[in-house]
Amino acid sequence: MVALWLRLRAVEGWSGFAIYSLIAAIISLVLVAISAIFITSNYMGLIERFMVSSYQVYYFVIGLMVFLNN
Repeated sequence: MVALWLRLRAVEGWSGFAIYSLIAAIISLVLVAISAIFITSNYMGLIERFMVSSYQVYYFVIGLMVFLNN
């Protein structure tokens, strides 16, 4: 995600996705840290679902951007 942000921030038409990529990377890192805190609690499954959902939304958005820009 960070590598895409670095490459796409200068490409015309993809700068918006570059910002989204950086924000998604930060959110993913925060969710990984939160999951480490709650590793033994009953809420680990819920945190894990949020973490997986952020990656799935990211993959959907990148697929949509490729479809719309091609």
